[in-house]
Amino acid sequence: MKNVFHKIIAIFFVQILLFSTTSFSINKHFCSDSVYAVSIFGEAEDCGMEMKSCENEESGLCSISNESCCHDVNTVVEGKTIVKTNELQIDVNTLFLTAFLITYQNLYQSNTKTSKRYNNYIPPLINKDINVLYEVFLI
Repeated sequence: MKNVFHKIIAIFFVQILLFSTTSFSINKHFCSDSVYAVSIFGEAEDCGMEMKSCENEESGLCSISNESCCHDVNTVVEGKTIVKTNELQIDVNTLFLTAFLITYQNLYQSNTKTSKRYNNYIPPLINKDINVLYEVFLI
């Protein structure tokens, strides 16, 4: 049960890491102040309404207008960069001093430890000498 729970948590954290570092852009096409098309990975579709330079070609009344009723909005959502480049700088003197102190400290410590595995063991009661009984002698 514990391993299954750890795997579920690991998968959850991997997904959080993946989605927090992914960047994408959202393109929106507005036509007369209303959203016509939305696209996440590509360009949004155009509504097909192009601005005509002349309203009535027969009468000769032409007005030149640079403003269009349509416009595009591009929103970029940038993922966070988790990678940090920290250079670890260790002085040679500090490294030598640390190694010397650790070795000097371990030099005078005794490594003998008594085994306490048989504290609760009661030896069997022997009422006969087994070596004499079986005639087994060390030479």
